[in-house]
Amino acid sequence: MGLGIERDRLGDLLVTNDSVKIICDGKMADYLLLNLVKIGAVGVSCESSDLADIVPKEERCKEIRATVASLRIDSIAASGFGSSRSRAAADIAADKMKLNWQP
Repeated sequence: MGLGIERDRLGDLLVTNDSVKIICDGKMADYLLLNLVKIGAVGVSCESSDLADIVPKEERCKEIRATVASLRIDSIAASGFGSSRSRAAADIAADKMKLNWQP
């Protein structure tokens, strides 16, 4: 943002232990490659890479084995996470749970 770029001109920032990947279009990438040499007082180096080189985020999952009265997802989630069905239903409505990796 110190380069005068509005935050909405950039896409996602993928932060790892030793780098940050900035998702942006080609024109913005060229600008960043030429002008982004410091962040605060720390010198940085930039390089361009393809979008296909980004490794997908690893999803954490938990295997649940339980006996439930019905196969409703809120009942299964409540049993697996030790919460109430209403709490599980609220989490499902807030897209905090996935079934077969789908919200």
